[in-house]
Amino acid sequence: MSDSREEREEERDAWDEILERDRLNEGGVLLCYADSLRRLGLTDPREQKLGRGAFGHAYRLGPKDAPTGVVKITRDVFDAVASMSIMGKHFTHLPRTKGVWALAETFYQDWSGWYAIEREYLHPVSAADHALLEVLFQIYDNDRITDLRIPKRHNRAMRDKWRVYARELLAQDGAPGVAHLPRAMELLAQIGEGVQELASVGIDWSDMSPENIMRASDGTLKIADVGFCELRFDVDNVIVPEMAATAIHLPQLAGQ
Repeated sequence: MSDSREEREEERDAWDEILERDRLNEGGVLLCYADSLRRLGLTDPREQKLGRGAFGHAYRLGPKDAPTGVVKITRDVFDAVASMSIMGKHFTHLPRTKGVWALAETFYQDWSGWYAIEREYLHPVSAADHALLEVLFQIYDNDRITDLRIPKRHNRAMRDKWRVYARELLAQDGAPGVAHLPRAMELLAQIGEGVQELASVGIDWSDMSPENIMRASDGTLKIADVGFCELRFDVDNVIVPEMAATAIHLPQLAGQ
């Protein structure tokens, strides 16, 4: 066996050790893909970190006072596939997705490795809107209400059903108040339009929690996290070839 082959095997063993030792933390990924991620604008992960999700972190791109985008480092294959499905398309209530990359050396026999997802920078909703989203989420998460769906804007019967539940909760002590019902219904309508936009590309989304709803710079509500979903298409034939073609290989972005 040649020295070069021995060196390659040692390098592979070292990489495997990083992944096995730190399986639920992307620290090893940030280290090994530092050059590639720097090309996307991720130069100081500690300073640029925005928040932690169930499968990884989001990082700000650009200066703190004028962010230009976000890159997510995630193990959520559904987030990656859904983001690939909306990438390059214009939607009113979905984030503009600029790129999705499979971090190639983190994969073994399947697609359960790490991904980098670049999208537009979104802002938190106001405190008042967040309180109304909490009310909507409380309705949606009620196990006793089994026939409730996020309504399309023109689905009057379903919207009326939501309005009844929302009015009841808004009137309770400590709640925002019934005067805020019109705004709550407008927020619900925008979320419903985002759900329709996802459905138009074969994605059934249902993760309606306040943390997953953010706003663009013009105030438009957007579904910020599209990962918790069901896919109504053949992932292997439709998405995987594209993802494989845009995979990042060490030590730099493929094709750059």
